[in-house]
Amino acid sequence: MMIEAQQQQQQHTRRPPQQRIPGPELARHHSATMADAKLVVPKVAFATPTSVTVTWDKIPGAAKYAVEMTTDPQKGDWTLLSDSLKSCAVRKKNLPPSTNHYFRVRGVGDSGDFVTEWGPASSAVPTTKGVSPIFRNLLGNKVLQNAIGKPGKAPSVDLNELGGGLVALYFSASWCPPCRQFTPRLLNFHNQVRQAGGHGKFEVVFVSSDQDKASFDEYFANHHGSWYALPFEAEQQRQQCGSYFKVQGIPRLIVFGPDGKIVSNNAVGESLDMVTLARWQAAAGAAPK
Repeated sequence: MMIEAQQQQQQHTRRPPQQRIPGPELARHHSATMADAKLVVPKVAFATPTSVTVTWDKIPGAAKYAVEMTTDPQKGDWTLLSDSLKSCAVRKKNLPPSTNHYFRVRGVGDSGDFVTEWGPASSAVPTTKGVSPIFRNLLGNKVLQNAIGKPGKAPSVDLNELGGGLVALYFSASWCPPCRQFTPRLLNFHNQVRQAGGHGKFEVVFVSSDQDKASFDEYFANHHGSWYALPFEAEQQRQQCGSYFKVQGIPRLIVFGPDGKIVSNNAVGESLDMVTLARWQAAAGAAPK
């Protein structure tokens, strides 16, 4: 029995080793595999004056994605945004308005190795037009972007987020019963415009007359739409707006064209619908889209 076991062990140790692909051939094999892999081209999903979101199709065999961006693909000056994205989308913020950006994507495997070459550059992905400097002089550089349902959590964003369309200043307060009646009408209208034309076609800035920050935060977060507000702490700017436009009663909704021209001195008494929107755009010299 011991002799048979020794013979079996010798036979086992004499088996030829498994054939391995030499290093250069392995590299060529890996390159060929990447060359055969699916390449994807990012496409724009959403754009604001200061950010763009791009998406792409899933790459078979990719556990993560690397994404690069440039403003000129001909120069080849690419900037790596991430090499470990797990979803097929990326949002790039803090961009200048009205500028083109290009993106490309590469698949990354579980081990961290690339499973594809860099895909072709996307078509130009532009940020949208920013706000007129007239509004910056009036409102400052920053506004709050509503965090709906989260009082006190509204982030501060650049004024360019208002875009290059119509802008409305909404003078209102939580303690004002007529304001409480009008705000839902404005909310429905804003949602309608957003659904039809996207961000930046008609944006609202809430100018509060609340007496304390807690009331401002609750009213803005729980009763207003996905628009903007002057910070409660910006008391000087809020008072300046009210004085400049001689606001003596609320609610009041002043609508401006992209260049700062007033197209409605108080839209509270107007029908808030797409016909009215087109009339405002015509008065501002902005063709409806």
